[in-house]
Amino acid sequence: MRGLSSSRFGRFTSLTISLALALAPVVFLPGEAAAGESAGASPPDADSAAAPQVVREASEKRTETSKHYLMSDGSYRAVISEAPVHFKDSSGKWADIDTELA
Repeated sequence: MRGLSSSRFGRFTSLTISLALALAPVVFLPGEAAAGESAGASPPDADSAAAPQVVREASEKRTETSKHYLMSDGSYRAVISEAPVHFKDSSGKWADIDTELA
């Protein structure tokens, strides 16, 4: 009797998983080619040539774990780390941690 019950459960589980996979929506991320398309078939975006460039680091926005950069379009880009990348020096400003070995 136990074998019959677990056999039905196994079939039910297999059927449920198969249906879920068959009916799941397919999502294409930017840069991925759909079936039948080649990845290089489309021309590059005109916007990619005008992507903002880093002008300078905004050291006044530093924190212990982040750096901020002023971009050419006037926006800021933050780079946030898990580990500290700055320490407070004797003047109270955030300074880079020197990771080079002597």
